[in-house]
Amino acid sequence: MLLIEEIIDEAAKKGASDIHIVSGMKPIIRVKRNLVQSVKDILTEEDVWSIYDYVVKGDINKDEYFKKNRRLDSSLVWNDIRLRVNVSLADEKPILTMRIIPNKLPKFEDLGLPE
Repeated sequence: MLLIEEIIDEAAKKGASDIHIVSGMKPIIRVKRNLVQSVKDILTEEDVWSIYDYVVKGDINKDEYFKKNRRLDSSLVWNDIRLRVNVSLADEKPILTMRIIPNKLPKFEDLGLPE
């Protein structure tokens, strides 16, 4: 699925922490706590279900869990980009939130935490 891979690449290049996928909207990415619309087109419900299929990857257990519980927590790797993925339903339409997991952890000093 080229569309989600392009969205992930765009988010990673912009240093985003999250990707929000909702039908009827452009993908939204979170960059430094700001929500920014993707340059991609508005997603149809079919687009979002295709992204769901890409995340589930034919795993019948995951699909059955989602159908029963109306939510799913999963993971995804595209190139060297790791993501934690949450799928849920709103008005019977899928919504996906993807958190980009950094491959390199920040130094303690860079977190701005008190000693």
